[in-house]
Amino acid sequence: MGRPRRAAPKKTRGGSGYPAGPHLDLMPLGMSKGSAAEYLAARFGLGFDAVMAAGDSGNDDAMLESRCLATVVANHHTELEAFRDSPRVHFARAGHADGVIEGLQHWRLV
Repeated sequence: MGRPRRAAPKKTRGGSGYPAGPHLDLMPLGMSKGSAAEYLAARFGLGFDAVMAAGDSGNDDAMLESRCLATVVANHHTELEAFRDSPRVHFARAGHADGVIEGLQHWRLV
């Protein structure tokens, strides 16, 4: 049995793809939070305009780049400012769960 290979960080406009702090996200090779959101939309027969992702840090960049709608909560890390001009990304004035609710209302999903 060989030694596990370490994947190089994904270069994106939003950051390294790694979360801040002591947390670690594990995804299968070739997958991302963005591709997972798009898969779920297709799996449940929803249009991309009926699915919203919410993020606060660089590990959410693939979701923000996906074809789904997105909301960045007010307590986001600065690397997500790169998405400020994206037409499918809403920047909430509220943070945490309140920012997610604001995003759902902004996109008229509730």
